[in-house]
Amino acid sequence: RLVKWSNIVYSERLRQLEEAKKHVDNGKLNCIPFYEAYPRLSKYLPGIVKGTYYIVSANSGIGKTQLAKHMFVLTPYRFIKNNPDCGLKLKILYFALEESREEFIDSLIVAHLFEKYGISIDTLQLRSMYKNSLSQDILDKLKECQEYFNDLFNCVEVIDSVSNPTGIYKYCRDYSEQHGKHIHTTREFTEKDSFGNEKKTNERVYSHYEPNDPNEYVIVLTDHISLLGEESGMNKHQTMSKWSVDYCRKQITKHWKYIVVNIQQQSSESEKQQFTISGKSIESKLEPSLDGLGDNKMTQRDALVVLGLFAPDRYGIEVHNGYNIKVLKDNYRQLSILKNRIGRSNLKIPLYFKGESNHFEELPPVEEFIQNPLLYNKYKGG
Repeated sequence: RLVKWSNIVYSERLRQLEEAKKHVDNGKLNCIPFYEAYPRLSKYLPGIVKGTYYIVSANSGIGKTQLAKHMFVLTPYRFIKNNPDCGLKLKILYFALEESREEFIDSLIVAHLFEKYGISIDTLQLRSMYKNSLSQDILDKLKECQEYFNDLFNCVEVIDSVSNPTGIYKYCRDYSEQHGKHIHTTREFTEKDSFGNEKKTNERVYSHYEPNDPNEYVIVLTDHISLLGEESGMNKHQTMSKWSVDYCRKQITKHWKYIVVNIQQQSSESEKQQFTISGKSIESKLEPSLDGLGDNKMTQRDALVVLGLFAPDRYGIEVHNGYNIKVLKDNYRQLSILKNRIGRSNLKIPLYFKGESNHFEELPPVEEFIQNPLLYNKYKGG
């Protein structure tokens, strides 16, 4: 009986793997790829994979929210928009625990202005907060983008009024029920009473989730989970665990095959500089780590992928991995794959970061800067 069950399980999995291969061989996709936006990263982390739980972490003010928006909102949307024949659909449920809906929208507006027109302004300029108001030329360009943003916000739903784990889960569950079916099955269980008599019962148990559209990718992004509203009778640590274990890992990713992205800050202790006997800063102690996750380190056990972002300019580091930080300044970021249960980890990718425009791109290899120092002019900080 056990052998028969094993054969069925293996045969079904083999069939699924064959289907995945045929999918790619026929020009289709098994994930939303990163290769357009992050070509080097995509060799180790191919893209946004269904059923995967990601954590994006950094110290305060480094750009973790901006990175999460770029990687898991703008990058998948732009890929599908640029490749309309890919057959993929996108839905993002963005739980903004820190930003308001208006702040979130403004951040995507300035990102699009830079992407489409090369215009670099911050959100304060967008809101006419400085002495000079927003130029009429930019306002006219924003009117030209009406269709783009109408389509974008059909894909991206910003929720800034729900903050506790159970409330967020119910919101996601409601979406899942509207766009698919939760399948249950009846199983027979045998129990023995205190006299050794067997009693058989039939119980309804969860089986799996069937989406109406298998080509839809649903991303549940929460920014950031230290701001989760505490569940009744729980402290912050317990609340974060409930969200991470009970909902993100056991339900949303495992059973529904949705994608979870949790933004989690590094602890304040991880920001303290440590020095060698000669007085040099120990850079590795400043970089984000699994052990440095703030308020609840246990979330790393649940996530399949943990990404960290580091800004050496903040600590006065002049050279980082061969790059001249004195020139690049705050435009340099290092992206680290701290954990990757679906691929290779312990990798570091240098990024160009334009904060006001919510823009990231991979920097050329350091050897190119050594051969041609004038290349720094393209990326140097102000």
